[in-house]
Amino acid sequence: MTTLGDDPRILVHDFSSSMEALVHGELAYLPEERCLVVLFRDDASGEVVGSAAPLWPANVTPLDDGRGGVEEPAMGTIVDGDRFTAGGGHRDAEPEWGADLPEACVPDGASVVLNEDSFEPGHT
Repeated sequence: MTTLGDDPRILVHDFSSSMEALVHGELAYLPEERCLVVLFRDDASGEVVGSAAPLWPANVTPLDDGRGGVEEPAMGTIVDGDRFTAGGGHRDAEPEWGADLPEACVPDGASVVLNEDSFEPGHT
């Protein structure tokens, strides 16, 4: 696991195998913590029901233009408030990752792995 960027700071993984669930999320930028989280909403009510630290594939880079987001080659720019679907899955953060991020950036120790070349805008 590698931390890239300064504002925002993102976690990039190099996992050799990929998880196969579909992740439906909304990117949220936390300006005070200078990081990104993925929000999960209830389909019926639209209420936020959870959040997790995104573990981006190695081909994703943080934006450095103040918009709070990332550049993903297949989808393009993903910024605060954008909804997306990607292949991946949920997992607990692991201490050996050594990520230097505030607790708010890894809510309840939750993370979500996002697979390379699997991003699509919105929810399906």
